[in-house]
Amino acid sequence: SLARSPEVAHVTLIGYAGSRCVPEVEALIDSGRISLRLLREDLLPRPRSKVAYLAYAPAKALLKLGQLLFALLLLLPRVDVLLLQTPPAIPTLAAAWLARAASGCMVVVDWHNLGFSVLEHGGLGASHPYVLAARLYEALL
Repeated sequence: SLARSPEVAHVTLIGYAGSRCVPEVEALIDSGRISLRLLREDLLPRPRSKVAYLAYAPAKALLKLGQLLFALLLLLPRVDVLLLQTPPAIPTLAAAWLARAASGCMVVVDWHNLGFSVLEHGGLGASHPYVLAARLYEALL
């Protein structure tokens, strides 16, 4: 809807390479009405052991935060409105908050699920430190 509106000058989507958009959005990308910035998903090799994952998950989140901030603050022209779809809330909420602080843009969040609930129901359980940290992170941001 945004890209077809005559009041909207331009829409840029930021997503991960290898992800597909719905056909209608892909047609708008092909027509030039929407531009696309792709981020790398494979920043770190996923570890096989659960112990190594405890270090991998925060490191991956920090690298993704850096990618998002680089795209939002340096690659793209100044934005008026930043529309964020979650999940993933980590690190996208932090990136949106920092972009808002730096540029004064408005942030609109399209909540599909809460990230902590995805972690909780994905096998970590409600009392896992990552779930508790994610719950706090989402409440604060």
